[in-house]
Amino acid sequence: MKIYRTAAHSLSGSQLPVKKDIMVQATKIQKNVSRLRFLDSLIGNEGDGSELRKDIEFLVQDYVASINLAVKLSSHSKWIPYPFIIERTKEIAEELRGFADIFRLKVIELGGQIPPDASKSSTLHEDSAAGAYGSGSSEGYDLLKQNIRRLVKDVEEHSGLCETLHHQRNLITDAGVVKLIGLVIVDMQRQKDELIDIVMKIA
Repeated sequence: MKIYRTAAHSLSGSQLPVKKDIMVQATKIQKNVSRLRFLDSLIGNEGDGSELRKDIEFLVQDYVASINLAVKLSSHSKWIPYPFIIERTKEIAEELRGFADIFRLKVIELGGQIPPDASKSSTLHEDSAAGAYGSGSSEGYDLLKQNIRRLVKDVEEHSGLCETLHHQRNLITDAGVVKLIGLVIVDMQRQKDELIDIVMKIA
């Protein structure tokens, strides 16, 4: 499975590592952090560097949103009745985790850091995942409708994140971040179409 696709290029144009190489890439990027912080310390006027801090803040927000959405989409595998849809939903969730890793690495490169509690994610309630279809009882049908509504809500959240990235791209000043977000948007647009198709198949 190809998880990073269009967004799988590094900030310098080379291939970003797949998940198993993330820590290696983070170590390499960390070598630039001291130099970036030193250059930032040379800025003497108050308020200078605010654009960079704003870019980092956007990336942190994108990291959190991607991680949380990945967890929610993964949770739907507990009730979706079709194996091929379960597999595709898990793949999209894994791609979102890949985007989160990319955002995290860029934050590090720019001299920022991810807050310790940023990756805390909400999940579906365990009882919403069991017996979605049941034996045709009204209770099972109601549970199925609840799960579908949650899925629709998460698909809408995915669409909202895509729109947010479009908006951020017009506000961010760092050319590397603009390029990175543009690549992620291409992949997320594809995901959006696939998620809508998934909802249509289940509903």
